[in-house]
Parts: sequence; structure tokens; C-alpha cells
Amino acid sequence: MIPITPDIIGPGIEEEYADALERIDFLYNKFKPYPESNDTPQGRLLLSIGWFKREITGQHLSIPVDESHMHTLTYICLNGDLGGPEQGGTDDVYDAIGELRMVLDGDGLIKKRHYPVLIAQIHEYLQLVNQYVPEQNRSDTEKRALAEMKAVMEKLNKQEMSLPQKKADYPYFGKPANLSHILDKHDKNDWLFLQDIYSEVFESYRPTEAKKPPLPAPHPRLTQRAANLSPVRDWLVAKTGTVPQAMAELNQIMRGRMLEKSDYPTVVNQINHYLKRVDRYVPAQGRSPATRSALTQMREIMARLHHHEIDLPVELDQYPELGEFTTLAGILDKHDADDWLYFNEIYYEIFYARCPNPVWKGAQ
Repeated sequence: MIPITPDIIGPGIEEEYADALERIDFLYNKFKPYPESNDTPQGRLLLSIGWFKREITGQHLSIPVDESHMHTLTYICLNGDLGGPEQGGTDDVYDAIGELRMVLDGDGLIKKRHYPVLIAQIHEYLQLVNQYVPEQNRSDTEKRALAEMKAVMEKLNKQEMSLPQKKADYPYFGKPANLSHILDKHDKNDWLFLQDIYSEVFESYRPTEAKKPPLPAPHPRLTQRAANLSPVRDWLVAKTGTVPQAMAELNQIMRGRMLEKSDYPTVVNQINHYLKRVDRYVPAQGRSPATRSALTQMREIMARLHHHEIDLPVELDQYPELGEFTTLAGILDKHDADDWLYFNEIYYEIFYARCPNPVWKGAQ
């Protein structure tokens, strides 16, 4: 293997941002006739890539991105959720989604500066085969696959080829199963080496040896993990009776930017306003022990925010009763069935650093 120099590793996070935006813009142009909505796979994809574009443009996204932020992209990749070509599920779309995930995962895309690494990998692999598998012991299929692999190496060496290549152009090398057991007697894990080569040639993966280290965001503001929407989703399903209606509500609730320190006074006002409503409409003797504990924890957070003693988000396990969404979500139902929405705002601000809804900015 050749030495991995800084020139091979390449530039910093700006390259990953550019690669991601190129694929996001391609996907947006493909699906812009569809509404941004949780009602369709195409709409969910637009919501997801729109969020990534906003966070990348603001330089708020670190690489790699936690998987919790990529559930939609992962689901579409694994399940072919977009349907057939008439719904947008074409090969180039799935390729772009896959490459976007590779960038966000931190795997990165192969560039021309990485070709010498791939050439060295193929050369080393062919040497291993020559050393441990005499030609007379190779099947015809294996011989053809090795010849196609060697041809790729030679074309890369002569700068006659760009990556990725189409698998259909290499009927033997393009099927990894054709070589996956050729070195089993030498080392049963050598198929992983082959898989690296295959992924770099046909799927645009950056060589493992040339991957960049984790890249922090220039202007971070995201929590590492995405907000867990399960509590509010389950609450919504119980209230609305239908999953689609619940997801439509979620779509509206969770849009917007992330919380900043300049928003803390608004959060303090929201909590104060909410606690006053509880005191007014829910007698103390009618509150359960869990409810009383959750309200006490909310008061503590409000006071500590006011005195600049904590930053948001806080960890759920530090405030177990308040962190259990259902403890307070329905406490004001008898007064106003929609008051849970106000609590929902506070909950996601405290635990997931969501930006305050402008509707509540004036709450006193």
C-alpha cells in the first residue's frame, strides 16, 4: 500500500458540504413537483434533504452525521420506497441518495487523488491471488473477473477511466460473488478487501485508508442525535386516531431552526406562562406525584436558565419525570385540549434544542 499523504486525504469539511449539496440539488430538481409533506415518500425525501441543505448552508452540520438524523434517507435506500420510474424511483435518483448518505456517514466519495490508492489495492489483491491460487485452480468465471479487474487497474494507471464504473460493463468483476471465495483457503476475511475494491470502482466509495477524520461543524448548534419523536407521535396518534394525521401535525411542529442562546429568555417566558396556567387550572391536590415532580423540575430549569447556570438541551435522565412526555402532556386537557401543543414546544426546546415557535414568542 502506498503512503497516505495529506494531499490524498484532501481538503476539510467544505469538500463534503459541496458533495452533499450537489446531490441534494439534483434530488430537489427531480422531485420539486411534489409537495413537501409526510404524506408521500417523495414529500418526506424533500423535507429531509431540505433540512440537510439548511444545516449545511449554515455550516451547522458535523461529518459524520449521527444516524438518527438520516432515518428517511436510510429507509428509502434500503426499501426502494420511491416506487418505479414514474414516481421518481430511477437508478440515478437512488445513486444520488446513496452517495449523499456516504458523504453524511463520513465514508466520503472517491476522487481522482484517490486513484493511486485504488490502483495499489488492486495490485496487492492480484498479487495475493497469484501467490495463493495457482491459475489451474481458478474457475473460468474467476479468471474472467480477475482479467476485468486488471483492466480497470491498467486504465486507471493510464488515466483512461473515471469512477464510478457501471457494473454492466464488467459482467464478471461487476458481480462480487464471482471472486468472494477465491482466497478463502488463505484468509476467510480477504473478501472484505475485495469488497473495498468493488465499492470504490462501482459505488464511488472513498478508500478506507484515505477517509477523513471526523470533521466538526464550523458553526455547531445541533444536538448530536436527532429529537426522539416517539413520545409526541404516540400522543398524537391517541388524540387524532390516525397515523397520517399525527404525522402531519409532527411535520408542522418540528420545522424551523435550532435553539440559540438568544432564545433562552423566550423559553423562560414560555415556562413561566405554562406554570401559571397549570397553577390556575389544576389544583395542587389534584396533581399526581409524578406531575408535581415534573413541574418542580420545570421550575428548576426555568430558574437556572434565567440565571445563566445551564445550557440547552439538557439530558433526559437528569429530569426523569419531566422527560417522560406523557407526565404533563395532558394535564391541561380539561381547560383546553390544544394546550399540550404549548407543552410540546417547551419539551422539545428543553431536551432537543428546538427553536421556539414564533406563535409563542409573546407569551408572558
